[in-house]
Amino acid sequence: SGSHQTTEQRQCVHKKELIPWDRPFICAPSVKDDTGVYPMCCTSDYCNKEHKLPGR
Repeated sequence: SGSHQTTEQRQCVHKKELIPWDRPFICAPSVKDDTGVYPMCCTSDYCNKEHKLPGR
């Protein structure tokens, strides 16, 4: 009823793990029921440190 929980996680992913390389699944947003995953992939260290969640 209006309450939200936000969890942050950062990780480095090796290029060979990005499948398909031009639009990796690990970088795609995913929403199911009331749960959403909004990854922010980028190409330099800590470039996603200051991110904004959709609708916030």
